[in-house]
This record gives sequence, C-alpha cells and structure tokens, in this order.
Amino acid sequence: MKEKLKGETEYLVALKLKNPSKSEEVAGEIGRLGFEARHWKELAKNVLDLIEVEEFYSTALIASVLVITGLGIVNVMLMLTESRKRSIGVLKAVGATSKEIFAVYFSVSLIYGILGFALGLSLALLIANAIKETSVEIFGGVLRVPFIFTPDLAFSGLAFALVVSTLSCAYSAYKASTLDPAEVMRFE
Repeated sequence: MKEKLKGETEYLVALKLKNPSKSEEVAGEIGRLGFEARHWKELAKNVLDLIEVEEFYSTALIASVLVITGLGIVNVMLMLTESRKRSIGVLKAVGATSKEIFAVYFSVSLIYGILGFALGLSLALLIANAIKETSVEIFGGVLRVPFIFTPDLAFSGLAFALVVSTLSCAYSAYKASTLDPAEVMRFE
C-alpha cells in the first residue's frame, strides 16, 4: 500500500477516533507501517499550552475571589458582632450560654452562604443562557463549546459557599460567644 502512495504528491490523512486518548497508540501503529504519523497532542501543543496557562490564571482568579469574599464576610460579621455587643451582653446576662450565642452566629453565616450561593447561581445561569456557548478557531475550523450546567456543579458550588461563609464567620462567632456581659455593660 505504501508503494501505491509514493510519488511526487504528499497526502494528509486525518483520523477521527472514538477515544481520543488512544491517539498516541494509533499514531505509533501507523508509524510502524512506515508512514509519518503524529497524534493530536503533538499537533495541538500550542493550544494545550494555552489551556494550561488559562487554567493557572483561572485558579488564581478563583483564589482571589475566595480571599476577597471571605474577607468581606469576616468584615460584615465583625461589624455585626460589634454593633450587637450590648444585645449579646443582655442575652448572656439573662442566661444565654456561649454555645447558644455561637450557634446563632453560625446560623447567620450559613444563611449568608446559602443566599450568596442562590444569588451567584442565578446570575451564572442568566449569563450562561445569554451567551449559550463560546467558540474557538482551531486547525482552520471552529470549535464550539457550550456551557453545561449539572446538579453536581451546583452541589459543589453550594458546598464551596457554605465552607467559605462558615470559615469566615468562625472568628466573629467565637468573639461574640466569649463576650463578658459585665464588660459590655460597663463600657456602654
């Protein structure tokens, strides 16, 4: 067969595989037949490098959002604790335990996390429905990538929101639960 393809003309044959992860094996088999063969990872090295850089910057952006969100929640909860010192002092003076005060602040942090998740999910779905897909030109063709929403993704987002909000509120909840009612009443 190779003899039939020899001559002045060069041929380019592209194979579409059902399982792209086997492209290196297929290229090796074709190479053993005496043909020059390259797998898609070799041909798309620049694209793969670009995706790797994009993943790094996406991770850095997500980490920045996490830090900013956490600090924002910490700030709000500390201000809430500071503005409610007298109320907390009264509650503790009439018999509320530190655990009960901590539970109240912890519940507020969970509510903030759920509200933040609901708002973020709604906004993300609106934007994804408006954009529908993104497209990239590659190898002379256009690759269309639709936005896909799955329940697993929503659950991960909810877990993330709850972890950030509860970790961010832990200090202010602790601070509120350890207030000494006598100290608060003396300075008010």
